[in-house]
Amino acid sequence: MGLELGLDLRSVVQHDAEKLLYSILDPSAIIEPGFMAYHCTLKNGEQLYGMITTETSASLTLKMAGNITKSVLRSDVASLKSTGISLMPEGLEAAMTPQALADLIAYLKQPR
Repeated sequence: MGLELGLDLRSVVQHDAEKLLYSILDPSAIIEPGFMAYHCTLKNGEQLYGMITTETSASLTLKMAGNITKSVLRSDVASLKSTGISLMPEGLEAAMTPQALADLIAYLKQPR
């Protein structure tokens, strides 16, 4: 269900439960290569926020929420800054009971 944006969760099955818990509690502590969030401002004032999926000397492509991708010419970019944080929102665990969090980790550990 949902739209592809971040890491394929099938790849986390080999991680131990402690690492998965830590990643949920502090998603920006360890950001896998290619999953850093960027804020891009275009010269026309448009604001973009997402991951860089493709980058050349002349252009870059951002993948944003809603499975939206947008390619822009570097000549159209006013600024491009890494946010230093993961696209996974912080505080997701706040809305979960300890049992729900344990169930989520058990689900992530199941091979697909």
